[in-house]
Amino acid sequence: MRLAKTVTGAVALALLSTAAFSQQARVYKWVDETGTTHFTDRPPNNAAVQETNVRYRRTDKAAVQARLTQRAELNQVAQTRLDQQAEEASEAEAQRRESQEQRAKLCQQARDRVKRYETAHRLYRPMPDGEREYLSDAELDSERADARRAISEWCD
Repeated sequence: MRLAKTVTGAVALALLSTAAFSQQARVYKWVDETGTTHFTDRPPNNAAVQETNVRYRRTDKAAVQARLTQRAELNQVAQTRLDQQAEEASEAEAQRRESQEQRAKLCQQARDRVKRYETAHRLYRPMPDGEREYLSDAELDSERADARRAISEWCD
């Protein structure tokens, strides 16, 4: 029983002392007929009451609601930002994949071009009138070198 009184008192004081610095109402201590100590903001009519030096103020429901609303708004802003970042990351990943696909396509085209240039006996340029202009040995070497540079550019 003594332990229960001590625990009850300690809990009550702990709860009330956190708000003691800025609180304004009074806290009363009284003992009931069974010997249990109570702390309350309203003294009972039929018991010996002792006023404590603990003061408190009732919770301002409007201030609590304002804090909760502000916290909810901040959480919403944070969630919106996270959603935007996820969307930006998704778009960046899509662009990266598209770029990789484009590079792979250009790489394959460059490889095909080199293969064609290496195996062809004679290369030509089509002329506007449908005629063919065959490349000289120097022009052929230059075209092959350009094709190899394209491989190193797109396939690395």
